Amino acid sequence: MTYALHRHLVEAAERRPQLWRLIAGVVTVFLFAIAWTGATFLLAEQYLGAWFFANFDGESALETLIFLSTIAGGFGLGTWLAARLWQKRSLGSLIGRGARTLRDFAIAALATWCFALLAGLVFLPFSDPLMPNLPFGEWIRWLPLALILILLQTGAEELFFRGYLQSQLAARFRSDWVWLLVPSILFGALHFLPSDSIGPGLIYVASTTLFGVIAADLTARTGSIGAAWGLHFANNCLAILVVVYLGAASGLGLYSAGTIEDALTLSPLLLLDLVVMLSLWLILRRLVTR
Repeated sequence: MTYALHRHLVEAAERRPQLWRLIAGVVTVFLFAIAWTGATFLLAEQYLGAWFFANFDGESALETLIFLSTIAGGFGLGTWLAARLWQKRSLGSLIGRGARTLRDFAIAALATWCFALLAGLVFLPFSDPLMPNLPFGEWIRWLPLALILILLQTGAEELFFRGYLQSQLAARFRSDWVWLLVPSILFGALHFLPSDSIGPGLIYVASTTLFGVIAADLTARTGSIGAAWGLHFANNCLAILVVVYLGAASGLGLYSAGTIEDALTLSPLLLLDLVVMLSLWLILRRLVTR
């Protein structure tokens, strides 16, 4: 299977492929995201009181939902605005063909959950015991809204990194490596986690960069963001709603597995996680390109 289907996204980008337009579009997205985040926090302060800013650390359920909403609105609406303003592109041209997008999303999400369940059953006996994080009753109450916001948050990120940035770079540069790596490296860099030591943060950047390359490959092979979005959505549901690492955006997890620094150590389990990710990618490539 080649990247021939990628043309469905690239053709719309080729109408206005100038690099200055893309740079202006990226700046527009980030400025809009900053403005959206500021407006969201001001609204939260209005309804929740001044204590909200003073105590915000992203570790409660409500704070995690607010964090997800800033990404969903900032990057989602910002990308749509930038594409319309600078490239005259429609929302559909950033997503891909509707039926194919829905099909690939469902396949990727279900396959990811099934593969994660199997991997969990294999690796759980070798992992540290999980700790309760959010009471089950409270978790159920937040679950519907959380699923919607994770769907929008992951969709917004895929819309920007794969639907917009990747296709515009592909319209400007012939080398596959440019549009595969540049959005993925930016995606990874934006996931940098400050900590006492730089090692865990860099490991997390490398992991999310690899995830970005996988998502870019699936997008190029299918001609839509559906498969990448499904993989991203399923992965974030597991990482935000099921088993979390304590820190930012950990307020909705049913269980916790320690801190992110504990997870991001050069251990055999980290290498096994890498094998799982690459294996899932190879499986999805076959499933969504049939």
